[in-house]
This record gives sequence, C-alpha cells and structure tokens, in this order.
Amino acid sequence: MPTEAGFNIKNDIPEKERCARKKGDIVRRIIASIIVVVIVWGAIGVGVGLYPIVPEEESTPKTLKLATGSPYELGLIDALSKPFEERYNCNVEVTKAGSGKSLDLGKEGKVDLVMVHAPQAERDFVMDGYGIDRCAVMYNDFVIVGPDNDPADIRGIENAAEAYEKIAETESPFFSRGDNSGTHKKERSIWNEADITPGGDWYRETGKFMGATLKIASEEQGYFMTDRSTYITMKEDIDLEILSEGDPDLVNHYSVIAVNPKRNPNVNYDLAKAFIGYITSPEGQEIIRDFGKDEFGEELYYPDAVVTAKFADLEASDDEVFKGRDTSYEPRPPYIVTGVGPVDDEPCWYCPEVDALYAPTFEVLDTDAAKGRYYMMTKTITLKDIVKFHGHDCEGLFHATCMCKLAMDELFPDGIYDRTDMRGMAGKSPCFCDVVMYLTGGRIRHGTFDMDPRLGHSIIIQRISTGEAVMASWRPGVNCVPINDVNPSPYEVWSAYPQPTTPVGKHIAREPEVSTDRLIELKTKLERYEISPEELTELRWLQIQHVEEILSHPLEESYQIKHLPDFRWESPGYDSIIRRNDIMFKNYPQMYSPSAATEEEWLQQEAPDLHKVSAGVE
Repeated sequence: MPTEAGFNIKNDIPEKERCARKKGDIVRRIIASIIVVVIVWGAIGVGVGLYPIVPEEESTPKTLKLATGSPYELGLIDALSKPFEERYNCNVEVTKAGSGKSLDLGKEGKVDLVMVHAPQAERDFVMDGYGIDRCAVMYNDFVIVGPDNDPADIRGIENAAEAYEKIAETESPFFSRGDNSGTHKKERSIWNEADITPGGDWYRETGKFMGATLKIASEEQGYFMTDRSTYITMKEDIDLEILSEGDPDLVNHYSVIAVNPKRNPNVNYDLAKAFIGYITSPEGQEIIRDFGKDEFGEELYYPDAVVTAKFADLEASDDEVFKGRDTSYEPRPPYIVTGVGPVDDEPCWYCPEVDALYAPTFEVLDTDAAKGRYYMMTKTITLKDIVKFHGHDCEGLFHATCMCKLAMDELFPDGIYDRTDMRGMAGKSPCFCDVVMYLTGGRIRHGTFDMDPRLGHSIIIQRISTGEAVMASWRPGVNCVPINDVNPSPYEVWSAYPQPTTPVGKHIAREPEVSTDRLIELKTKLERYEISPEELTELRWLQIQHVEEILSHPLEESYQIKHLPDFRWESPGYDSIIRRNDIMFKNYPQMYSPSAATEEEWLQQEAPDLHKVSAGVE
C-alpha cells in the first residue's frame, strides 16, 4: 500500500491501541449481553411489569392525574388505585372522560396519564408526540342490546354492520353516546362499514356516559351498543337484552398512555410510568382479572398486558391476549440480546476507514418478517455495510453516518437503535439521504423518510414513540462544501430549515491536517466540469485523509446536535403512502420454534446459548 506523500490509507493508530479498542468492544458486548440476561430472568423471577415497582421515599404525597371513562365509572380504577397509592405514598386523581376528551386533556397537559380504548386516536396521539409508553392493559367487548320484542329482528346476528343495517331499515330507536368517546368512535366505524349515515328521529344522541345512555335506551326501549362490562353491572336494573354479540371487530382493547413530558414538562411522568408498571405487572393484572367476579359471578375485564402474557400465568392464552391487537407503539420487550453477531470492521479495499479509532458502529433492532415480531437479537452495522448500500466510501457518506450516530445516541441512550421506531429527514445530498434511510429504516413509501433541500448538510431524526426529534450537523472547520443557498456564509445558522435560529456552535479545536480551502477549491472546479484528472485524484485523496482525521477524534469534536422541541413531522407529499405493516405485531411473543409452548419456555431452553447459536457452535 503506498505510503509516500501521506498516502497511507490506514490511520496512524498503533496496533497495540487497535487491539485494545477491539478487546474493549468485545468486553462491552459481553457485559451488555449478561446485563440483558439478568434483566430477563429478573423480570421472570420477580414478576414485575414494564417498570420497576419501587416505593417512593418522599413523605409528602404526590398526585397522579388520570383521565378515563368506564373503568372509573365501574370502580376498576379505585380497585387499582388503592394499593398503588399505599405503595407509592401518593394520591390518584381521576377525571371521568371518554377517550376523545381524555386524549384532549393529555394534549393540554392537564393529566399525567390516560386509559383509553380508541386505537386509531391512540396511535395519532403517540405519533404526534403527545404520548409515550403506550401499553395494552385489558379488554372486554361490545354488544348490541335492545328490547325483548326486537323490532329490527337482529337477535342472533353476529355481524354488527348487518345488525345496524336492519336497525336503520326499520328505523327502530337507536341511542348513541354522541360524545367522541371510544364507544362512539367504534359505533361510527360500524355505520361506515354498513355505508349508512344515521339520522332522523330514530337516531338519538345523548351526550352522556355509558351507564346513563344504557338507562335511557332501556326507558325508551331502543337499541344501544354498550360494553359488556357495563351491561353486566346494570342488567338487573334495566329492561334490555343482548341481541347481537360475537363480532371479532367488537373486541374492545384498553391502552394506557403516559403524557409526553417533552411536550408538557409539568406532568408527573415518573408517577405515570410507575402506574403503568403497576397495572401491567402480575399483581395489577390479577386485580383486573378478578374485578367484579365476586359480585357479578363473571369477569368484567380480561388482562391484556404484554409482559403478563410472557412472564405470568394468568390463565390467558396468547391467542386471547393478542387477538385483534396492534402493538406498533408499545415499548419493546426486555429480552433483546445485543452483541451476538460478529462486527465486520476489518479494513478492505472499498472501506479502509472501517477500523478507525472512532469509526461508528450501530446496534440496530428490527422485526423478523413482513408481518413479524421483534428479533430476539440485534444486528451490528459498520461503515462497510453503509458503503455497500451506497456504493462507495465518499466523504458525505461518513459525515452523515457520524451525524446519525450522535443523534441516535441521544434518542436511544441504551445503545439499541430501534429501526421500527424512527423516521428521518435529510437534504438533497444522495449520500445523506441513503445514510438516514438505511440507519433509521425510514421509507418514503411508509411516510417515515423525507427529503427537504432546506436541510442542506444537516439531518433530523425523530423517535416516533416519544416524539423527540434531534437535528445534527457538522461544526465549523469540518464543512468542506462550497458556499451555496443551503450552506450560507458565514454559517451563522445550521441550515435553511425553518427551526429556531441556533448559532452554528463552537469551531473545532484542532487545526485540520487537510486544507479545507483546497478541498472547496477542487469541489468548485468539479461542479464546473473544470477539474483535471490529476486534480480529481488529488480531491479523492484529500477526502480520504479528511475522513481519517475526523475518525481519529471523538465525533463530538467534529459534529453537533440540538433538540427540536417544537418539531412536527409532516407526512411526505407523495402518492401511495401506506402504513408500515411489519411493525404491527412486533411485540407478539417470540417463540424459538412452532413447537415452543410459551416465550418463557423458549427463554429457559435457548437464551443461554444465543451467542453459540449465532456463531455456529454446537
């Protein structure tokens, strides 16, 4: 390999230091894997939910503000709150509101937590950055009740849309809550499925809660879609029967969502997180399972938490727990194992920079199929993988990769970059676009990647589940791009992207070994088609030296990040944007083989040997 005139492509890092770095990486990966295994077995052994249950030490009680509807009206929230309040020395303050109103209260920061049953509105709440840590908690189902004489003749009809059609055809009295609650949203979806716009004297909106509307329907001898739990508690006091039930679309899933403290700093996120942990733990799920049994002789709600299904025996099969459920925005499971695959950082002809001292690597997490679950293990991406994807090891590719590293470290402090939970933006540079798409998993087709020329040579990455967004760019002294509209002199702002003006930041402390002026001069000639073959060779070599110099220093010295607290993701303006389907079931229990009975069985039998399996060791 040539070494004259600075033509040593390898970094001038002593071999001893290289070996130490690689050994350090291996040790860190082994420790990370051990920690994960400890977490898994700890979760199984102590039976906690997604969050640790640790009593508060403060003597002054704190208040958790929760908004929900029927679960409070029927008394379930009181049953859950009492032991939680004792354990955490706090008060639970409940606002009775339907799902629509509850989510509005969350957006306004007037509550810390919502328990709702409106899946699409919940997804929008999370996607828009208002909520985080959305978890399934429980489910029941909706039923259509009516008078014994059944004027619409819907008795025994399972399909809800068909029952609605007969009610509309006969103009039999039908009562609606009309309050944008989860029940009202579900009712409207059924009318839409039946292609009917209800109206007239027979269709009556009460604007009241479930129990009150059920009483009115009974008094007026009309039809109403209620949740089964409310009907069970009131059936002795009303004159209505269940006439239509069993439609799979009427399974009614409840989720709990913490209000995002990044959007509303005044909320009590720590207490909200603890409450989520408690009600999704085996103890909380058992309270839900047993609630109402003694008084009414049957369950009012069925436990539905992911962790419960994996680590506790609550007499619920996987089919029962996950039927009809979309886990897209639930937190990832605790059993992910890192550092299993070998790290390909051996220098080669197409990427000699891959083993530089500060060359970034990425532990990424994906799903295992087009409609798949989370992989049990992460994959490691190095500069070589990015070069293979892009085609060559250009300067811009490495700049964008280093920016992504800093941004993703900020968004995922545990070092596992979840590619089901990111979306990104880049300027018009194909290098930057390729890197952001590859590392985040963003796709134009899914509306999770966009190109905005105003970004110039900055990038934006957003973590979908939290709404947190970070912009990354280079520091003065690293920029080797000719002045243009998106790289204005004297670089007083990061880019032309319409975010609050931010000073470009501190200039790099070191004196560059490569003349950035010469690089800009050669690039200007290149853009004008005035560059000679010799100058083209010089440009290529200076770019390699420039990258090697950057990767021999901590990345924070050459790049910088800033948070974008008011960032709003706008779906790219392209036709045929579709929902990303490979994340819909990502939290379903992962089984080692079709014959594995449970996730726990898989973990007991196979988890200790994951590294050997990956390495092909028998």
